[in-house]
Amino acid sequence: MNLDSFCSSLRSVADQLETVGDPHLPTVIPQIFSPHTRIERAKTISHNLRQAERILESLEEHLTQTELYRDSLRSEYARAVNSICPALQLPEEVLRLIFTFHADDEHLKDFFLTHVCRQWRATASACPRLWTTIYASDPLPMIQRALGLSSNHPIDLIFSGLAPQTLRGFEQEMGSMQTVVNQIQTRSISKLLIEGDAINGVALRNAFGRESTISVLLVESIEIYYAQSTERLDMQHVEFPRCSSFTLEGSCFPILSKSQLSCRFLTIIASMGIPHYFIQLLQGFKNLEALEFQEIGIIDVPSDPVTLPTLEELFLSRLTVDDFVHLSAVLHTDNIPSVYLNGFPAHYIEENSASVFTSDAQILTQYLNQHVSISLFICRAILLTLRSGSLLKPHLPSNG
Repeated sequence: MNLDSFCSSLRSVADQLETVGDPHLPTVIPQIFSPHTRIERAKTISHNLRQAERILESLEEHLTQTELYRDSLRSEYARAVNSICPALQLPEEVLRLIFTFHADDEHLKDFFLTHVCRQWRATASACPRLWTTIYASDPLPMIQRALGLSSNHPIDLIFSGLAPQTLRGFEQEMGSMQTVVNQIQTRSISKLLIEGDAINGVALRNAFGRESTISVLLVESIEIYYAQSTERLDMQHVEFPRCSSFTLEGSCFPILSKSQLSCRFLTIIASMGIPHYFIQLLQGFKNLEALEFQEIGIIDVPSDPVTLPTLEELFLSRLTVDDFVHLSAVLHTDNIPSVYLNGFPAHYIEENSASVFTSDAQILTQYLNQHVSISLFICRAILLTLRSGSLLKPHLPSNG
């Protein structure tokens, strides 16, 4: 029985009850009820009837609003279809080329493409390049789907944005990060990106360690950012023969300071300067063909002569003389053919910054007063060790 028929039956019963005392009272109403009881019962039924009618009116109003919203969605859908009509007419081969060309666009997500139309869904699903970026924070079904749709293409595995509470939930849902690693043990990894404080030494060990089932031979590029762990990651027996580039941000130095790694190109990002254990870290890398320094110890010196620190104070706050001795041995030209500073070849810095580095304390102080970055001084010292193979102790100005 629907609401309309129910209300109609209530109205019929109410009309009958309101005829209490009438000689033509229907016999369906039990005669055992007194007239007073019948009146009270009639009032109750009338009240319930009015409530039911109000509910019916509310439902009818809601139905009208829903129909209007449905019509607006249909109109919007029609406009959307008309707007992408030219794209829908593109051949599948052209769509695949467009999708592949924009595969690295962060704003062009694979799941967006699969919700446009059936043709786009089929084309995107048949484009492996769109599914090669895999986030460890995604649910396991999404990871498995991406692994399947990416075919045998090299993948980018990203451990990023995992807050501690998210990491705990992630481990509860998937068992552990090792589950993800096991899913990709037979795949080639074009880039392994690890970012965030939640990625601690344990997580890194699960991804790289000797007990891991991941084939480290397949990793081609590694990037580690902001992994400020209190644990040291021992990777003394792990090598990456196919790893062409290794990028490390300064806060990651303590984690890998005792590791032995093999790669061709190493990028060091040290926006707060080169800490002392950088020397130990650098000695752990083998087979280096090129070394790049980015954002090394950039310091703006205050112009107030009272608070102006000496060059020696600035210098020792970054590297000691002993550090330069060790750095000279590590960065010898026989071991590392190419050294880049802030993205420029070493000879460029040497040719264009020679006038800055002088033994004349007065000129050097003048440059410091003009907010010259102390990183240039450090770069010059590195170049001197590279060129001569021994430490050329710079002439440091006196205090003040």
